[in-house]
Amino acid sequence: MDFLTRGYTALRGPTGAPQTAIDTIVKLSDRLTQSTLISDRRAAVLGLKGLSRDCKADVGQYALEPLLALLETDAKDDPDAAKAVLETLVLLCQVADVKEGGKVPRDDLGLKHTDVALSTPAPTHALLALLQDNNFYVRLTAVQLIVVFLSNRSHTFQQHFQHSPDGPSTIEQLLADSRDIIRAETLAMLQTLVANNSTIQTSIAFAGAFEKLLNIVTVEGGIEGGSTVYEALLVIEALLRHNVGTQKFFRDLEFTSQLPSLLLFPSPPPPIDQPVPQEFSLQFWNTQKINNAGVVVDICNMLIAGKGEVNQAPDLGGLARCLVELALGSNAPSALKTKALKALPPDPPLLNLIMCYIPVPETNGEEWDRLPPEPAIGVLVAYALDGDYGIPGAVEVVGPDARREALELRAAALSTFEAFVTNDLNARLFILGEMATPAPLPEGAEVTRFPFRTLVRALSDTPQAPMSPESAHRHVIASLLFTSLIRSSEKCKTLARSVIPSVIAPPTVFLEPGQEKPPLPSEDDDPPQALLPSLLGNLAMAVRSRSIAREKGERDMREWDRIIVGYLIILTAWAWDSPIAVKDILEEGGVMTVLMEPVSQSSGIDVLVQGLCAFLLGACYEFNHTIQKSFTSDPNSAAVEAGGNIDTAALITSLRSLIQSQQSDIDRLQAKLTAVTKEREEERESLNAQITSLSERLTELNSEIEAEKESKKEVEKEQEDLLVLLEELNTKRRRDKELMKKKGLEVSEDEGEDDEEEEEEEEEEE
Repeated sequence: MDFLTRGYTALRGPTGAPQTAIDTIVKLSDRLTQSTLISDRRAAVLGLKGLSRDCKADVGQYALEPLLALLETDAKDDPDAAKAVLETLVLLCQVADVKEGGKVPRDDLGLKHTDVALSTPAPTHALLALLQDNNFYVRLTAVQLIVVFLSNRSHTFQQHFQHSPDGPSTIEQLLADSRDIIRAETLAMLQTLVANNSTIQTSIAFAGAFEKLLNIVTVEGGIEGGSTVYEALLVIEALLRHNVGTQKFFRDLEFTSQLPSLLLFPSPPPPIDQPVPQEFSLQFWNTQKINNAGVVVDICNMLIAGKGEVNQAPDLGGLARCLVELALGSNAPSALKTKALKALPPDPPLLNLIMCYIPVPETNGEEWDRLPPEPAIGVLVAYALDGDYGIPGAVEVVGPDARREALELRAAALSTFEAFVTNDLNARLFILGEMATPAPLPEGAEVTRFPFRTLVRALSDTPQAPMSPESAHRHVIASLLFTSLIRSSEKCKTLARSVIPSVIAPPTVFLEPGQEKPPLPSEDDDPPQALLPSLLGNLAMAVRSRSIAREKGERDMREWDRIIVGYLIILTAWAWDSPIAVKDILEEGGVMTVLMEPVSQSSGIDVLVQGLCAFLLGACYEFNHTIQKSFTSDPNSAAVEAGGNIDTAALITSLRSLIQSQQSDIDRLQAKLTAVTKEREEERESLNAQITSLSERLTELNSEIEAEKESKKEVEKEQEDLLVLLEELNTKRRRDKELMKKKGLEVSEDEGEDDEEEEEEEEEEE
């Protein structure tokens, strides 16, 4: 009690004397450095802590340095003192609250105090050493102070951490702490600590962080866990990001094999010829689980992108299959499926059979129908054409966000398909073979779909007005899918010419009990039309519909432009470096007219449509030897002589007319340019002459001015000489009058008055 009284008296000062907050802060700061008892210093720290909120600037000015010194001395031996010092430093270094999206002012007190605290590495090293203390409050407040330092000056703190001998080992101890609050603060702190610093990433990873983090995820229930799982997965992602060393270390320790199990994929995975369990394919998804699974997929993406192809990295094979099943054979949300497709390697196992499920309508996702096993590449095509589950209308898309996610999924499926078939000729031939010669329908299937037949139908079906954005997207995606199959391969183009759309069964058939299959075309119908003529006919129809929409001012004109671009992309890829395909195109009646119409329009046409039409015409000319021979042998000969083909002659005539028209425009523009150039040259010469004349006149005027100046100077000099002479005469006259007066001679009154006036004037001047 006596101790408390003395302490209060020392702080209060003499009885009755007023004491300001600064006086109290100064006295408490002196006690931090001068008191020999640790209890006194601890009490002073607690007093400063209470004043830090209202007198932050004064406490920082007088007590910050002593507090940092205590961090290296008393804090190591006294947990209560350590807790008080750390809490006070947290209050001093915290920045003021700013509005969302705003910036912290440069003169903020928290930033200034942080700069002082991090001016030397000693306080940082002492702070990291305190993390080894198992005291709950000491460890918690130490982590919170590190979070504040990283938030204010992350780069400086990272530099001090790199040179700390206890840094990585203390992080390992923190991750092993089972107390929830400390673990949560540690996970939040690590995300900032390792960001954009490969050295710290490597040191912490090699200290055993991966094992500790994966253990946290497992203990908390995997992706079905809460926010702790999410934060731990984010730390793993941060350790792997842009760091080849930590990625290799992760794979070398075989942690990659644990990722599929985090997504609830069976471990070990079932054989390729067996489907995955229904427990994986059909799961219950909430927001937290979706976020957790999304981070796991992002980690898979980094590991696959950093390693390369699956064939060169066998440890990624099970991971690739897990992603394929998650994206194409599960009930995962569309956003997660999109991530999974983007994470696939260039050579995913898409030729394997997978088991798919589709939701039963009006059951709110509680009942599902199982489809027969089918190649994953076919399911991928169905996803690209019709969205989630590969069935039109299987998922209700409401609102702009849902439409965006659905379109992103289709775009990801398209990108995955293009990447897969680009370097795999056998896969392209397999798909084109299925499109040309459909396999027999599976027996006993209640629900079935045929994605390759769906693709044929999407290409061959005539687009109908009015055109909606969804229908336009389907046509464009079908065009891009087919273009990736025939691009740069004459063998694929030859096989594609054998595709007959009219003999293909409807793309998606739901057979109810007792329902018969749709009938196939009979022998009495017209001969079936191949795919290429069908595409040319659809192009002509789309161009015509676009013209009608423009005349009526309808809003779907832009959608028709997209469809036309899709058809032109297919035809350009098909005609490129393929004389046979060019011959087939030119043999179709009216094609040249369809292509020339957009090229000849000067307005009201999309430049992309116009350019692709011109490019296709150029490809037809480049890879058709008949046209080249006709132009080479006699460019001015009649067009009908070019091989006797009417369409070829029409093409030659159109091209010649176009060239002549363009040459006329060029000649006209050149003549106009010459006239304008001549006119400008005459104007320039006239202006130069005027400038020369004005320059000469200016020179003359300058000479006259100089002459006038010289003349004026001479006149002024003469006036000065006359004034001097006049003054001398006046002086002599006055002197003579004085002599005349002295000798008694008479001086006239006028002369005397003049002399008096002159004397008065001289006096006034003096």
